Amino acid sequence: MPPVWRLSSVSVSKAMSFETKEVRTKSELDAIVDVIWAAMEPEPSHASFFPIVGSRELARERAIEESKSRLWHGHEMDSSSHWIYVTELEDGKQSVVGGCQWRIYDTNPFPDPDARINATWWPEGSTGRAFASEVASQCHQPRKAWMACPHAGITLMSVLPEKQRQGVGSQLMEWGLEQMNDRDIEGFVEASPSGRQLYLKHGFVDVAYVRVKMDHDDLSLTDVWKELEKNYLPVDYTAMWRPKGGHMPRDEMARIWKEKLKVPVKNHVEGLI
Repeated sequence: MPPVWRLSSVSVSKAMSFETKEVRTKSELDAIVDVIWAAMEPEPSHASFFPIVGSRELARERAIEESKSRLWHGHEMDSSSHWIYVTELEDGKQSVVGGCQWRIYDTNPFPDPDARINATWWPEGSTGRAFASEVASQCHQPRKAWMACPHAGITLMSVLPEKQRQGVGSQLMEWGLEQMNDRDIEGFVEASPSGRQLYLKHGFVDVAYVRVKMDHDDLSLTDVWKELEKNYLPVDYTAMWRPKGGHMPRDEMARIWKEKLKVPVKNHVEGLI
């Protein structure tokens, strides 16, 4: 088990009866995964990372269980991983309404920037696995190219649709901001359009638009692959960065990112700063 940090205090919104907590058990993470599916399943990129393979209903149940096992195993193996979630007290019962994974890196977490991700959540030997491996590797490559330093990263920020815009996302952010400020480290997130405003509110700035590209010579673009592209692309995001302490002159940020964006990646990248 990775070392677990206890919150110095539990954040509570009296008006909404929200509490912020850190995962201790698999059952807690399972509840967050249910929120991830409820919030993110309609997005095209979700299927690359959480595929439903086979007849719809049974396959969906299997996919949810696989994702719960996979994310718990990854959490146990990763000392940088901290799953944070928010519960709501309603009618005497607490339920999970949002969650995310924070990774806190005190050193460079990417000793091998060229390492690829193997999408083991797709069937072995399938075109789907090859396709998802390319998508996942491209999604992660800019972070490895640009953030080879101590930093905090956010993944899978999810809030139940009916609980959005009620402060849940901000409570999840506050946990990580405290860690960043205490350690004097930077922050980085691959932001979806729906999450971008939340990150802007908490001191992150747009640094690049990133889109997965599939026109590389080393890819075997079979008919099955092209069908996957049709169903699961585009996959894109806004790369967002928070400087140490949350503040830096704009011209200094531009200077830093002009250099960082010179590092080549396979994705389509447009600088935004």
